[in-house]
Amino acid sequence: MNKNIDSWILIPKGSNKIVLVAGEWIGDKKTKAIRRRVNPSKKFTAFKEKPAHDNVTVYNPLITHPRLYMEFAKLECQEESILRFANRYGDLCPVYFEDKNGDILQGTPLEEWYNHIKQIQKLLPLVKPFIEDKEYPDVYKIEKEIETLKQEQKFEKHIKEYNNDSIIDTAKKFIVSIVNEVLEKNTYFQLLNLFSKDEYEQIIYFENLLGVLYYEIYLDVFHMVPIAKCDYCGGMFIPQRKGQRFCPEYTERYDKNGKLIKLPTGKHCRKYAHATEKKVMELYQKGYTVEEIHKQLTERQKAYATLEKIQEIIKKQSSS
Repeated sequence: MNKNIDSWILIPKGSNKIVLVAGEWIGDKKTKAIRRRVNPSKKFTAFKEKPAHDNVTVYNPLITHPRLYMEFAKLECQEESILRFANRYGDLCPVYFEDKNGDILQGTPLEEWYNHIKQIQKLLPLVKPFIEDKEYPDVYKIEKEIETLKQEQKFEKHIKEYNNDSIIDTAKKFIVSIVNEVLEKNTYFQLLNLFSKDEYEQIIYFENLLGVLYYEIYLDVFHMVPIAKCDYCGGMFIPQRKGQRFCPEYTERYDKNGKLIKLPTGKHCRKYAHATEKKVMELYQKGYTVEEIHKQLTERQKAYATLEKIQEIIKKQSSS
């Protein structure tokens, strides 16, 4: 416990909590007005009151937010900006400490948020070339970013170690060394017995959101996970089957008894898209033109059903 750090994002144990799949709870489901300043002189932030132990929601950010580290890199090093992110996605890497009343609390020092925001912001330009071109990432961009990072004392030791490698290998090894520094402290592995299949599977457990963010960087650089863009909401997701067009409504995991259970993601893009397509066809059958159909839709429906998309829907439905 460290009693000397005076700025924290606090998350007490309670209900409405968001839980990392195969990990610990990391935040509260609801947004806004959840936390308040409880000690202005010490800049503490916390929930107004501890809720009851019910209504637990489980989610897996690796599936629902496969590039959350990019959203994280957009944060400003300001308490308000960080609180919005924490309320939506969870606390970063909470630790236990004792407040002035002797109560044991759990939270992340704001300084820890600042350090990782800055670090991921600096890593992002080096990561992007690997995303933009999987086979032939831009060597000149990577070399430029490596030279920039060399000027940072904390990064210099990582890069010098790989000076004899090609620039691509140097960049990859550098990224892995930074990612490993975080994963070593914030994740662990376990062999899980799948009773229903009488098999064993290696599972990576994330103790907090920080481990997830850096693991996502690794997955992106090494193209370990196929990323798809939802046709309806435009969000990024990991396809669970070939040709999947919309965000998954459920994710699957094995519970401690080896039973396969489905967990809701809170996404219903496929249903919304189908409802929009149904409305398009109803209006078309009433004699509306493509432009008139588009005007009848809500703003969210218009974002999905553009004029070109409406024509595509009509053509597909009419031929089936």
